[in-house]
Amino acid sequence: MWSAAVPVAGHGGIPPPVRRRSARVLSTADREDISRGLAAQVPYRVIAERFGRAPSTISREVARHGGGATYTLLDYDLGDLPINAIAWDHLRGDLYAATDFGPLVLRRGAAAWAVAGAGFPEVVMVDLEIAPDRGVLVAATHGLGIFSLRIGS
Repeated sequence: MWSAAVPVAGHGGIPPPVRRRSARVLSTADREDISRGLAAQVPYRVIAERFGRAPSTISREVARHGGGATYTLLDYDLGDLPINAIAWDHLRGDLYAATDFGPLVLRRGAAAWAVAGAGFPEVVMVDLEIAPDRGVLVAATHGLGIFSLRIGS
């Protein structure tokens, strides 16, 4: 019986498909505009008209993220970098993000994301988990296994 695994394995496997966002998904710039509009107390309808969306799109986006009083954008310097998973370290207040290029961390009170630690490959991270009592961040990758990092001190 013939198997595709042999010829494919000899060439390094099959790469994951290139990720493309749907045109229906709000971009980071759209979310920044929503955040600014809410801070200026602009009605949802006016915010929606600015980028040709339905007001219900704006209200759902705001509701999905805690409502107008707590809607805060934390992307800072991420741009359009895809985030595949997030994990919050409730003991230290740090937020971790699994990206297509490794894990990042937003330290409590910081205004910029940073590389979470040395030793992680630059590969698609598909999941993150934190064991806060042990001080360990565990990241699952696409095809390279699972990596861990001691966090906090």
